[in-house]
Amino acid sequence: MHPPRSVVREWLKTDSRFVLNDHEIVSIVEPIEVKLGETQEWLRDRIIASTGLVIHRAEIMDKARQSGINATSLGIYCKYERYFKQVNTYYVTLTGVFPSQEFIDLAYLRAQALMVETKIEDFEISKDRVQVHLTAGSNMCNQGHWSLSKALTNVLGREKFKIEVDNNPMGQSSYFGTTSTQWIDALRALGVVPGDKIKISFDTKELIASVEFLDEDPDLEDAD
Repeated sequence: MHPPRSVVREWLKTDSRFVLNDHEIVSIVEPIEVKLGETQEWLRDRIIASTGLVIHRAEIMDKARQSGINATSLGIYCKYERYFKQVNTYYVTLTGVFPSQEFIDLAYLRAQALMVETKIEDFEISKDRVQVHLTAGSNMCNQGHWSLSKALTNVLGREKFKIEVDNNPMGQSSYFGTTSTQWIDALRALGVVPGDKIKISFDTKELIASVEFLDEDPDLEDAD
């Protein structure tokens, strides 16, 4: 059972290690120096350089591609790292910072101007199952469109698949030649942005397509 807000407030006031300002934001009197890894420092610097200390993940991924930063490590830091936090699913800021809606809107506009190509990285075809690994691009995230390779078109044909995210239904795919549509709800449910790497598993027997992020390696060199 959590103590009431008033109890926490009074405790913080009596502890000399903390400062509570008029807006009830807590600060530490003597900051603890933390050594960040190379990717963590890169992400921190990108956030600091962004207006209002907030940046869209699509813009981060775009800058990472230009700088040769590992997208898998970056994705983990954006979501789970203690020094960074997500805002409204798609944005990243520093822990302890609360960007205004105006700055979030500016970050959205910068991200909307980016154009990232949807790219099939690899795929595996086996009995009753097809797994596709791809980089989600602007057309896939914003309009739900992506093109199949000839080999995938031959296997998946013009079937309609029930799209699922974490076993939750997200509509049904449609095929028009080599272009597949109706994936946008699934991508939004996951919080996918252009540049993210995802996996789509097609069950060709049950006609179900499951969408998820690619497995991420928790053993990162940058971890403190």
